[in-house]
Amino acid sequence: MRIIGGTSRGRRLSGPSGAAIRPTADQVKEALFNILADRIVGVRFLDLFAGTGNIGLEALSRRATQATFVESNPSVCRLLEANVRRCGFERVAEIHPVPVSSTGTAWWLSSTSIKPTWSIGSDIWLS
Repeated sequence: MRIIGGTSRGRRLSGPSGAAIRPTADQVKEALFNILADRIVGVRFLDLFAGTGNIGLEALSRRATQATFVESNPSVCRLLEANVRRCGFERVAEIHPVPVSSTGTAWWLSSTSIKPTWSIGSDIWLS
């Protein structure tokens, strides 16, 4: 797993050792960011169910100004923190180690990535 574009292109990210998280495949990530293209520049990005931070870190690499990561698993949060440090994005990354459903906080952001795990237990509707 790696950053595929932008300032951190080619940087390898630490991945999971088990099946607890499923990082977004490079092909899916590439398609997403091809669609977003230049619209990612200067945005504040929210990565829900962040896992390794693969998507939010890609956004930062492509010149998003800030990324907020929400991930409830403590061991996965440590992996996410290591990936943020590896990419040098400590100043522009904010990690919330809480369940998405319990945040109760409104974030004013330009772009959002929602990648729920299979065990979320409810539907998520985007409009």
